[in-house]
Amino acid sequence: LHYPLRRQRQMCIRDSRCVAASRAARRRHLAPTAPDTLPCFPFAMDDPFVLTESPHVLFAGNQLRYGTRLVKGAGGQRVRVVAVPSFARSRTAVLVNLRTLRCHPLSFQSYRAQP
Repeated sequence: LHYPLRRQRQMCIRDSRCVAASRAARRRHLAPTAPDTLPCFPFAMDDPFVLTESPHVLFAGNQLRYGTRLVKGAGGQRVRVVAVPSFARSRTAVLVNLRTLRCHPLSFQSYRAQP
């Protein structure tokens, strides 16, 4: 969901990527600007980016920073949207409790042992 969010943000400069992902969760469309602004094949009959059901958790990986929102899905259910930062840059993973939909970032710090 990284590339579609970057393209959506180009259309709405003021929004964060977490807000853009929340909008995608509410609308149940992962790439609303495809194929106009995304390099993908246009589909005539079905759109593979449209979700038939709202997910409980929607992850947007390789983001600049950690962020999370709890939004109401199209059917009224709760959807946890999580912006997961690039692990290579941030050394951060995200834990999600699937019962409560609570999120916690988990940072891994590297250090060198002193001789």
